[in-house]
Amino acid sequence: MSPTAIPAVITNEQKQAAARALGIPVSLVYEVTLHATDGVRAELFLRDREGRVVAHGGEPLTATVRIPYGEVGADASS
Repeated sequence: MSPTAIPAVITNEQKQAAARALGIPVSLVYEVTLHATDGVRAELFLRDREGRVVAHGGEPLTATVRIPYGEVGADASS
């Protein structure tokens, strides 16, 4: 078995592709964590109606979205 090549960096294009694959707008991504057994946890920026990131006490406000692993059925919406 050959060793796994772990990249030294991730490109902006790769980051955008990962967010798109998860169905998350790239501009909202604050942090994404991939768990081996639990699925994905995405921390997303909260934005106001004008598109500005909402902050409190100098820190951006975020919301957490959890996407569990599972099978998508034929009748499930995407």
